[in-house]
Amino acid sequence: MKHGKSPYTTTFYLWNGVAAFFYASHLTSFHSHNTMQLVLDTHTDFRLKVKGEAWKTYKSLIIRENVVHQLDTNDSV
Repeated sequence: MKHGKSPYTTTFYLWNGVAAFFYASHLTSFHSHNTMQLVLDTHTDFRLKVKGEAWKTYKSLIIRENVVHQLDTNDSV
């Protein structure tokens, strides 16, 4: 699967208070959420940077609420 340079997202899915969407070829700015976040990669690995720490690579991850972080899809989905 080839991805463009701009961020791509699918339809925003929302059910019973849970939301899901997909990103490809995207680097977020630092941000946080007031709820827990589950991050899964469908093709390879993604990178996460917690503010004040170095980048780390993951295939899946649970991020606690209110953690300031940045995500890099690493050219995957």
